[in-house]
Parts: sequence; structure tokens; C-alpha cells
Amino acid sequence: EMTIQNRSCTVSQHYRCSTDAPGDQRVTIFTPDGPVYQSRIDNETRWMESTNLVQGLTDLLEDQADDHASFSTLVRTGRDDFDFWTTASDGQRLHHIGHDELPGEKVTIDGVPLEVTRFELTTYSEAGDVLIQRKGQQFISRTHRRFYGGIEHSEDWSGAVQDANDSPVTFSFPGQPGF
Repeated sequence: EMTIQNRSCTVSQHYRCSTDAPGDQRVTIFTPDGPVYQSRIDNETRWMESTNLVQGLTDLLEDQADDHASFSTLVRTGRDDFDFWTTASDGQRLHHIGHDELPGEKVTIDGVPLEVTRFELTTYSEAGDVLIQRKGQQFISRTHRRFYGGIEHSEDWSGAVQDANDSPVTFSFPGQPGF
């Protein structure tokens, strides 16, 4: 459906599979070394399945959640809180708690109208230990019904700090150069 060149020198290929549930969307992210990440989201942008292609680990969303992520709630109210679990193919369970909000800022990148989001996300181990804390801004498209990367700050349990800018630079659609 679209190819996005991101500021972080990654390329995102967005597509759908006919065998998925209606509204599901997929993305594969490429670096200069090849594909590194794949995911499938549902119509509410829940992380149904995420695969780190370098490590070979897949995370699956658990059905039960205190508060699943909801794109509909975010665009209707300007804020969506979430509290859900994922299970990795190695058996590790992760607990994700955070929120997305729309501060009201709109931008256009390469002709595509987007809204800026602010987010905070803390990922905990099954025992309740903080593993990763992330915060920053991303973008959403109501038309495409999905999130796009942005500027993010993260810290993990080891003290490692990472600042990244994965904002989109160009969007290419079928029949356009770069698609």
C-alpha cells in the first residue's frame, strides 16, 4: 500500500494480507542490511504480532487486557490509555502500560496530512521489574488508520539510553517513484 523513507535511514513497507482479519495491517522495516522487523496490527492498532527478524523472536498480544490500545478512543477523545500483555516465542511475558495523546498539532509530510501524538510507555517483566521506559512523539494518519515513528527517548534496565528520530520523510504509493 505504501513505502515510507524514515529519517533514521530505514524504509517501511506497509501492506495487507488477504488471509488476515479485516482491518489488519502489516509492516516490514528495512535497514541497509535488509529486513529487521515485521508486525501486524488490527483495526484498533493493537500489536497483534511483532517479530524481531534479527533475533528471531516473535511477540503475540494476549487476548485478555486491563485496557487494550484503541485508535478509535484516541481520535475520539484525544487520549488513549493502555495496559496489556504480550508473550514472546521464547516464553517471556511482558506487561505494557502507557498512553497516547493528541495535543492538537497537525503537520503535512510529503503531502500526507498527519497529527502529532505524545506517548509514554513502560514495559515490565512478568515479575514487575521495569525493563524499558519510552516517551516521545509519533504521528498518526486517520486516513491510513495507523501510527508512524517520530522522536523517541528510551532507557532500559541496564541504564542504556537511546534517542532516535524515526519520523517519515517521504511517502510513496503504487505507481509513484520509490514505491
